[in-house]
Amino acid sequence: MQTVLLTGASGGIGQVLTGRLLSSGYTVVAVAGNNPQNIQPHKQLHLVTGDLATEEGVRDIHRQTIDLVGHPHIFIHNAGINANAMSWKMSFDDWQKVLAVNLNAAFLMSSLCLPAMRELRWGRILYISSIVAQQGVAGTAAYAASKAGLLGMMRAQAAETAGRGITVNAIAPGYLNTGMIEEVPESIRENIRQRIPIGELGDPREMADLLMWLIGKNSGYVTGQTLHFNGGLFT
Repeated sequence: MQTVLLTGASGGIGQVLTGRLLSSGYTVVAVAGNNPQNIQPHKQLHLVTGDLATEEGVRDIHRQTIDLVGHPHIFIHNAGINANAMSWKMSFDDWQKVLAVNLNAAFLMSSLCLPAMRELRWGRILYISSIVAQQGVAGTAAYAASKAGLLGMMRAQAAETAGRGITVNAIAPGYLNTGMIEEVPESIRENIRQRIPIGELGDPREMADLLMWLIGKNSGYVTGQTLHFNGGLFT
C-alpha cells in the first residue's frame, strides 16, 4: 500500500484531495495546518500538525511521517498562504512568511523525501502551483513569486531524478470553486467567471482526477511538466 504525504490537507482543495486519495486506497499523512477539525477520520488517515514556515517544523513533520507510516512514496505540496498587498506596501515579514510556507517548505520536505525515493527507485512529487505564477495579478507579488518558484524548482528536480524512477510535476490551477476564492466578494467572482472561456469556476474534484493520474504507476514518462487546470484562460 503506497503512502502519501499531503500538506495543506485541511483547506477546501486539500479536503477534496484527501478524500480522493483515501477512496483510491492510499494511506495518507495529512498535514492539517490551522484547521485539523476539517478533516474527517479514516482508518488509513494519519493527521499531523507542525509549522511549515520553519525548518525545524518541516523536519518534525517528516519525522512524524516516518514514525507513522515509514518513508512516503508520494509527496504532494498543496499548502499555500497569501498576503494581499501591493508590492511597495507589503512588509518584508509578510513576504518571508508566504515564501516560507509556499516554497521553502516544499524544498525542505522534498529534500527529506528524495533520498528514500532514490533508494527505492520510485517516487512521485507533485507541487500545486497557481495561475498567478504566470499571469500578473495585482496584490499577489509574494504568492506569485512563491508559486512560480515551485515551477522552477520542479523542473530542476525532475532533471535530477529522472533516472531513478521518480517524477516531479506541478498542477497550476486557475480559479476553483473552493479555497481562497471563498474570501473574494461575489461581484469579483462573477468578473472572474466572465474571463474564463469555459465560463465557470473549476471543480477541484476534476483536478483530483488529474492529480491521481500524475501520481499513479502509468505516468512514469511525464516529468518536469506543469499541467494547467484553468478553463482555457491561456488560450
